[in-house]
Amino acid sequence: MPGWTQKFFEFKQYKKGLKAVDQILKKVPDHGETLALKGLFLANLDKKEDGFELVKKGLAKDLRSQTSWHIYGLLHRAEKNYEEAMKCYANALRIEKDNMQILRDLALLQAHIRNFEGFSETQTHLLTLKPANRQFWLSLAAAYHLLQNYELAERVVTSYVDTLKTGPEATPEFELSEMLMYRNMIIEESGDLEWALKDLDEIKAKVVDKLAWSETKARILFKATRWDAAADVYTELLGINPEAKAYWEGLEASKGLQADSSDEQRAQLVDLYQSFSAKLPRGHLVKLIPLTYAPVSDSFRSELDRYLTNAFRKGVPSVFVSLRPLYAAKRTVSEDDPSRAKEKIIQELAEGYRTNLKESNKFSSDEQEQLPDPSTALLWVNYFLALHYDHLRNLTKALEHIDEAIANSPTIVELTMTKARIYKHAGSYDTASKTMSEARALDLQDRFINSKAAKYFLRNDEVAEAEKTVGLFTKVNENLSCYPVQDLIEMQCLWFATESAKSWIRQNKPGRALKRFHQIEKHFTEFYDDQFDFHGYSARKTTVRTYVEMLRWEDKLRNHQYFFNAAVAAVELYLSLHEHPELKKVHPKTNGIGELSEADKKKAAKKARKQELKAAEEKVEQKKCEVAEVQGKNDDKKKVVDDDPDGEKLVNAPDLLLEATKFVKSLQELSPNRIESQALAAHVYVRRKKYILALRSIRKGLEIDSQDPSLLRATVRFLKDCG
Repeated sequence: MPGWTQKFFEFKQYKKGLKAVDQILKKVPDHGETLALKGLFLANLDKKEDGFELVKKGLAKDLRSQTSWHIYGLLHRAEKNYEEAMKCYANALRIEKDNMQILRDLALLQAHIRNFEGFSETQTHLLTLKPANRQFWLSLAAAYHLLQNYELAERVVTSYVDTLKTGPEATPEFELSEMLMYRNMIIEESGDLEWALKDLDEIKAKVVDKLAWSETKARILFKATRWDAAADVYTELLGINPEAKAYWEGLEASKGLQADSSDEQRAQLVDLYQSFSAKLPRGHLVKLIPLTYAPVSDSFRSELDRYLTNAFRKGVPSVFVSLRPLYAAKRTVSEDDPSRAKEKIIQELAEGYRTNLKESNKFSSDEQEQLPDPSTALLWVNYFLALHYDHLRNLTKALEHIDEAIANSPTIVELTMTKARIYKHAGSYDTASKTMSEARALDLQDRFINSKAAKYFLRNDEVAEAEKTVGLFTKVNENLSCYPVQDLIEMQCLWFATESAKSWIRQNKPGRALKRFHQIEKHFTEFYDDQFDFHGYSARKTTVRTYVEMLRWEDKLRNHQYFFNAAVAAVELYLSLHEHPELKKVHPKTNGIGELSEADKKKAAKKARKQELKAAEEKVEQKKCEVAEVQGKNDDKKKVVDDDPDGEKLVNAPDLLLEATKFVKSLQELSPNRIESQALAAHVYVRRKKYILALRSIRKGLEIDSQDPSLLRATVRFLKDCG
């Protein structure tokens, strides 16, 4: 691409670039490269069809132009058609094999689609052209590393480090430090742990990130089964940050202690933490973690008493969350079950505090001095008890305690939020949403409570009210009341999409629900594509360690719980629509009007009329939203058009099972050990008559959970069809 046009493209000055190429085309209208450049600028000005046509026309005028092929590749890359883009780059390189810019762009695509073999070849070519470029050295090392060719990866980094200058022109400390730590990462992953430890000691003086160095040493020592040395390093790390749970877990493992092995081991764990208590008097985890290991005894009771009273004196709202590990894993176990012994002691102590604070302004009758502000302590005790009984689903007692706390301090947001949560657990979503709205009114500047109120409206199927509420914290567009939803889509807000989809399912509007599920899928695709800019950036900024970790994380991105939940719900909905086509039409919830008295019928009819008017208003607003003007990144106004607001195209897709299969493939690839993935896959493949795939899913599912009802239903259908 010519230098003068490249500036316009890189700085996104597409209109200026278009004017420049038009001036040339006035003089030379059939110049192939200039036609291709015009197509590139048009495509970036939302005229993609015209852009592609012009680029093709430019190529037809000059098939031997590497610039035209490069531009054609850029257009395909923008459309995320990476395979076609790579073909275009390959054609361009046949014409000019040493073009640096095309080779760079090709390398970025190869890294993005995980073609590491090609990535390593391209980086080798770039390195031979510019051997002094650090970016190419590190990118080549990363390519070999990701190919698990650790020997070559280490040799590449070492070769480059050995060429670095010292003295006034030396490489900045951070960049050298990162290169050395990256090399050590390669050596560690190669499995040669002794070499990794030796290298780590040699580079210590040059490493800037001392914390990462210590964490790496502790990890490698543990892998090398040098337990005592690993424990010493973890002890040093705890001196730096005693609230890092990973350090405590590392120390426990280095000492060979496991909480679920024996009473003796648990006693040793308690002793271990007690030995640190004096060294870390202000530490929180050092007091909390041993409570989970300690057996039920007088000693446990006294330690828990000390922990709770200290928290209530300070007014710590999160004390219940901290103690959740002490509660039984399942609420359904009987009260006499040993797993509930600790929660009984918690309840006895908290109830005792409440009684004593009311009677004597003390936590215990044994205390000498009264509390200076007993009402505050009583407030947090009641709050704790409300959460405690809510967790046990003793909702009457929970409401009693939270009401007492609210009467004491009605302006504390957390109290009213907890009351809303209790109503939600009671199944009273209407009251819960109203109560959460009251909590929001206590602090109108808090985005978290605003989002909570919106979520509770959605769970009560008040979608319009939820959108209005969440819109208070989105960009303002006075002309479009539906703009909050569009803004939430722009912000890739997953929780709103998930909750609104569930609400639309409950309201028998499958099309709108599917739109939300596909929106979530699109967000995860965008998350994946966002990594593209980092393929070159990370090597340029010498952050290759983080880059490699990012690639590995991105490869498991769709294993995220939000995507899993959305995919499962989408497949279930597609299966339901396939089995019951009548659900494609909207069937409003009925209220049994035929069984009502005349007076009740009139009330019901009046209510239905209000709902019709409300639905009509929503439809008018939806039409306003079909063309929403949103400020673009280049300060041009882009039109966001929704030509299917009710999701009718998704509901009436030619092959619903094929659409479900797209979600099923992601579930099986990234969540293969979840029974839902295999059961739903079996259902879909049986209905598509893909019996071999169905059998594989059934066999895998039976290994996970042979008693799963959904999987058993799919198995029966499979046997019936193949019988």
